[in-house]
Amino acid sequence: MSGLPPVADLLPHAAPMLVLESLLDWEPGRCTARMLLRADHPFVRDGHVAGVCLFEFMAQAVAACLGCEASSVGESVRAGMVIACRSMSVDCDVVPVGAELLLRARRVRGTKSISLFETEAELGGRVVSRAMMTLFHGGPVLDQPVLDQQALAQPARDPPARGEPTSR
Repeated sequence: MSGLPPVADLLPHAAPMLVLESLLDWEPGRCTARMLLRADHPFVRDGHVAGVCLFEFMAQAVAACLGCEASSVGESVRAGMVIACRSMSVDCDVVPVGAELLLRARRVRGTKSISLFETEAELGGRVVSRAMMTLFHGGPVLDQPVLDQQALAQPARDPPARGEPTSR
């Protein structure tokens, strides 16, 4: 499919957490995305990220797939979250800054609110990670912050002592 939307329009992420550079192909329930690991990514330490970070990158490919599906039928991109990982394998200890990865996602089954995806990450022509993840598809991403900024500015309170009432 040509004319795919920019990934920034498909995910409820912003820099520096948004790692996908582009969506290379998409059809309902399947996509391939490209990413370049940049030095300013928050997970980078000593010029690389741990291999387990591939889970987040593959989850973003799933989010891009779901975002493209929503966009293709005129719906808003929805916030969501990974609620389970049935399996994951990682065949590399680290991914170096500058590495280009291909990330693939394919829906195995799902409903309007929950989906099981099979994912893989390819580095240098070799699959270096695979995961089966279940995602919950939430509501539309809001333009307004959901959190009460004043409440966030309040100092944290110590938890109540044992036997003390929990409301103050």
